Amino acid sequence: MSVARHIRSVVKAESLKSLRTLALGATAGAQARAVFTASKSTRAAFASRRHYSTATEEVDTSSELPAINEYDAPPKAANVPHYEAHAAVILTRGPIITKELTPFEKEYFQYQRRLADEISSPFPVDFYFKKGSLAEKRWLAAAEARKKGVAAVQAPTQEEIERGAPTGSERVFEEEAGLGEKLAQPRQTDADKKNDITALDRKLDQNLYLLVKEKDVWRFPYGPVGAVEALHETAARRLDETCGVDMNTWFVSRHPVGAMKFKFRSPVAGPKFSYVGRRTFFLRGRIFAGQVKLSNEYQEFAWLTKDEIKERVSQTYWDGVGAMLI
Repeated sequence: MSVARHIRSVVKAESLKSLRTLALGATAGAQARAVFTASKSTRAAFASRRHYSTATEEVDTSSELPAINEYDAPPKAANVPHYEAHAAVILTRGPIITKELTPFEKEYFQYQRRLADEISSPFPVDFYFKKGSLAEKRWLAAAEARKKGVAAVQAPTQEEIERGAPTGSERVFEEEAGLGEKLAQPRQTDADKKNDITALDRKLDQNLYLLVKEKDVWRFPYGPVGAVEALHETAARRLDETCGVDMNTWFVSRHPVGAMKFKFRSPVAGPKFSYVGRRTFFLRGRIFAGQVKLSNEYQEFAWLTKDEIKERVSQTYWDGVGAMLI
């Protein structure tokens, strides 16, 4: 009896195990069917995101996912305006000398010098040298030699004090300033006196910018962007074609510092599009040596300051480029 009961218990356990396996298999099958249904819904959703011209077509969910190029963005509308791209060069000659001090700045620096002279301690000769020694005599002789060239400072009279005449150290500062003006080179050059706007040695304390004149219109050197050119390549090419190759120049960056948009009165036909205007990108450059050799397509050139540019260009052009100038 015990053997038969054991056999029945083993058979029962195996049956329960088989039933569990079948239940798990059914659950996995249901999950697989759910995943398959979801994938079909996903394919249908992807297929519905086709080009606008095929949006109304019936979706075949049994087919594979469509190719990637079928999801490309729709083409631009035909009425989008096209602008002709140009690149221009803002070629700059930097300041050679510092700007002249204003009257306030001159008074301020003189005050600072007088203040430094008053608060500085005199050299203690008695501490470092024995009185009457040879070393003291040498020191005093050297100090006297350093003072040569500066007139002796005399005590002002009461009348000079009352009318505000410069006193002791103030006289020394004025004489030193006068000596500096005699030794310094003039701030105005021959080009300034002749008002030669083609010379680079004028307005030494300001930035100068190269402008060219075409059909009585002043503007920066510019030109259309080539089919396989970057902006800085076009700018360098047009600068050489317009102003020659005898200048040592350097472009500050390959990125434009600004741009301006100009609309034509009527569209201009191009090789591919009809252009409604021109968009000009400005790149900044520096000149270190050389001079312009203007091509025949332009009338003249000039190195001008910011204020002089404003007087020569149109108001529309100035509104576009004025903020790019320093």
